[in-house]
This record gives sequence, C-alpha cells and structure tokens, in this order.
Amino acid sequence: MKVKVTKEKVSIAEHSFINEGEYNVNFCTFILPDEFKGLKVNAVFNNITVPVVNNSCTIPPLKSGNVFFGVFAYKEGEEKASLIYSPKPVAFYVNSGSFNEEISEKSNIQL
Repeated sequence: MKVKVTKEKVSIAEHSFINEGEYNVNFCTFILPDEFKGLKVNAVFNNITVPVVNNSCTIPPLKSGNVFFGVFAYKEGEEKASLIYSPKPVAFYVNSGSFNEEISEKSNIQL
C-alpha cells in the first residue's frame, strides 16, 4: 500500500488487499512532507503503533473489518517536544482470511 501524508490528512494513493491475520506480508510505503524530516515517524493501525523506517513499515496483523489508519511524527530529547500528526486518519477494509486465533500450535497431519 502506498500512502500520502500531509499535515492535514492521510490518504491512500495505492491500495492493496489485506487479509485478516497476515503477518510480515503487507508493506506500507509513505510519501511524507518536508515537515517530517528529522522526526521519528509512526503509523497507527487501530491503535497498534508501528515505526516507519526509511519511509516504509510492515502492516501489523489485523482483524477483519474497518481499520483506521493515521500517522504521527515527533522529535525526542528537546525541552519542547516537536509533534506533528495528521488529524484526519483514513480507513481501509481488512478481508476475512483463513486466520483463526484459536489455533496456537501446528498440528501433525498424517496422510
């Protein structure tokens, strides 16, 4: 998924299909404004915070349904903290997949 971020909003420039429970499968790349340079950037997927490194991140495992997605940036170690966030998050839909959270271990199937 490709995401454009401004100080006003987050918008999806290129959408990809995401299925419930996928882990380390879906990636997000960001087009960030100049105001974010030198700041630590984080993406938030339904209250799950993920660091953005080199303008990209891995989308965390999500449950099916609507996901609200936002971005914020900050600078550490100063008396006055610098914080920028996009006040208008964007929503996208996560499809039901084959993920089942009740399965905790691999099962040995013998044929």
